[in-house]
Amino acid sequence: MAKKPATYADLEALPDHVVGEIIAGELYASPRPSAPHVTAASHLVMAVGGPFDLG
Repeated sequence: MAKKPATYADLEALPDHVVGEIIAGELYASPRPSAPHVTAASHLVMAVGGPFDLG
């Protein structure tokens, strides 16, 4: 039996601690990044992103 493509309703049904995306009809889900991860990523964007954005 063929598997039906994932829908927006499938994304909405994910728990709050999970993020998801649909690629080529397939639902991919993973845990949300932790607060320390988000903080580190933000600092990297500020440190590295600025010079590259300015050319």
